[in-house]
Amino acid sequence: MNTDNEGKFSLANSFQYKYFIVSATGYIIDTILINSSQFYKLILENKSLHEVKVNASKLSTFDMQTKFEDLVDAKELCKLACCNLSESFENSNTVDVVYSDGITGSKEIQMLGLAGSYTQILFENTPYIRGISQKIGLEQVPGTWIEGISINKGSGSVVNGYESMAGQINLDLKKPRKSDRAFFNLFISEIGKTDINFDVSHRFSDAWATQLFLHTNFQPTKMDYFHDGFLDMPLTNNFNIFNRWQFSGSDKFAAQFGFQSMYENKKTGQIVSMGHAAPLNPYLINIQSFLNTFYAKTGFSFNGDDQSLGITYRLSHNQQEGNIGNRDLWLTEIFGNINAIYQAHLFNSKSHLVKLGSSFQFDYQKEKLGDVRFDKDEKVPGVFVEHAYTKDSTMTILLGLRYDNHNQWGNFLTPRGAIKFSPNSYWNARFTIGKGFRTVSLITENMGWMVSSRVVQIREILRPEESWNFGFNLKQDYTIGKLSGYWDASYFITQFENQIVTDVETNGVLAFYNLAGRSSSNSFQVDNKWIFSKNIDIKLSYKNDFVRVTYQGEGVLDKPLVNAHKWLVNPALSSNNGKWRLSTTLLLNGPGRIALKGHPDGTYSPLFAILHAVGTYGPHKNVDIYFGGENLTNFRQRNLIIDPENPFGNNFDAGMIWGTTDGRRMYIGMRWRIPYH
Repeated sequence: MNTDNEGKFSLANSFQYKYFIVSATGYIIDTILINSSQFYKLILENKSLHEVKVNASKLSTFDMQTKFEDLVDAKELCKLACCNLSESFENSNTVDVVYSDGITGSKEIQMLGLAGSYTQILFENTPYIRGISQKIGLEQVPGTWIEGISINKGSGSVVNGYESMAGQINLDLKKPRKSDRAFFNLFISEIGKTDINFDVSHRFSDAWATQLFLHTNFQPTKMDYFHDGFLDMPLTNNFNIFNRWQFSGSDKFAAQFGFQSMYENKKTGQIVSMGHAAPLNPYLINIQSFLNTFYAKTGFSFNGDDQSLGITYRLSHNQQEGNIGNRDLWLTEIFGNINAIYQAHLFNSKSHLVKLGSSFQFDYQKEKLGDVRFDKDEKVPGVFVEHAYTKDSTMTILLGLRYDNHNQWGNFLTPRGAIKFSPNSYWNARFTIGKGFRTVSLITENMGWMVSSRVVQIREILRPEESWNFGFNLKQDYTIGKLSGYWDASYFITQFENQIVTDVETNGVLAFYNLAGRSSSNSFQVDNKWIFSKNIDIKLSYKNDFVRVTYQGEGVLDKPLVNAHKWLVNPALSSNNGKWRLSTTLLLNGPGRIALKGHPDGTYSPLFAILHAVGTYGPHKNVDIYFGGENLTNFRQRNLIIDPENPFGNNFDAGMIWGTTDGRRMYIGMRWRIPYH
């Protein structure tokens, strides 16, 4: 909800809320407990460059930049085991999580029916998962590190760059000044997959605080459910460390910085299994991944706090090496980004807020798989301006424009705009339009298709992808007697001016070329959440993705492996004392087009259901024991691999995955926290 120009807001039915969490980057998060209908006053400590968000226990969430966000907070994250970032989206119909292929177990996201590469993933508004880290990026963020996730449909703000085309996902990780003194999490599944997390924070003084995150996971069990001679899940080892620091010694200056390093080893492929002789030349996949990244933020406020300057920095090195079958794999990337943002109010009015600044980004990539190579060496300086006008908390208009100069592709102009209208505290509507462009990481983004015997053809020089995205959201909060809730409807269209078409329409061929025709995505979604009491709520959601692409020699077809329909049902229960909590999530998916001619499953995939459930018992206020199951319907796509008996033959293909590759998995875990007193 929006405050007025003095930071005030009111609620007609405040009894439905238990608390309010007020947070802003650079400020100390605080909480208002709602005990009665009365006036509350809260002053946040420290200074910030960003707007204050007021979140009311998972109802509508808006900010001064007119974002219509799907907020996944700590309460939502605890509804599933959430071992890593990909599993954090299981309760959100906005983001789909899919398998990239039938062997490696890698997961990808889709948003508005488009691949995850079209969604900008940020870490507290700085670039994060992109480039060659896209395939392992969802696994580099353990779920217990996450404080909240903001999912925003549409092209987003020009302040964050030009690459957002379908939406933005912004990750908020735990902060040293508001975290527990120590936190421990242990997760073990029935097949021995184990996740261990430990983080500790320390406040040296009022100025300095730090937090250290440690994570490891491993999967040691060999399984071959369908007896096709291939492991169902890869054997993995992962080690991940992240250390962040915060400094806030002055009202005029604040800073933070951090380091992250990750190592992962993944092995999978052919094994000796029932009904199969030991292969003389087994098809094996071995991939070692390395990640090292540094980030920093500095913020200055001046002129009576009416103006501020913020600078963000990121430098990362990613590398993956190994083999896929008999082809050597080598992916390496050095990425850097610096973004300076000046913010001020115009005309001595809080109604006019302007942000302007400049950025510089470089991206050096080398991708090699066998004889296929794709390299990038980009240097992109840019400037931007964004103006937000707010009228009496009922309307906000946001207009932004950025100009970037690419060292290879020349000048790009990125206009974006949004308008949000709130006639009262119950109704909100937003309309948005914007342009985006990006260059591809060809092998990384299509790794799932590479796990095959397809002949790779790059038919021409691949130009940057460009698209327009426009759409609307309409949301209403309501109260009917003791029942409260909200409904939210959205419709977004993405139209490409150019797109790198991934063509798998010809058996045995994987072709890439620039779009020559029409490519568009139309995505409609409606959500409804009912809160019957503090102990019972249920979320219902339906989404329809209609994605069409022009293929050479084939015309306009449905994009392969995009489920046209998805239904989600998520009821949650808790006991009066909060010690017992139960959440279940039912997902219905299908159908999606199967491009492989002669595929045993036909031309379109069937409708299939997946059920997750987790129960939590808190014997102590600082201890949670959780237990549950994933994919309790035990649904598995049967034909994960085409011609698995001849992995080096002409028909081998593990990329045509429309369902889930893993069956029912039961698990148990424990969370233990030691709070500051």
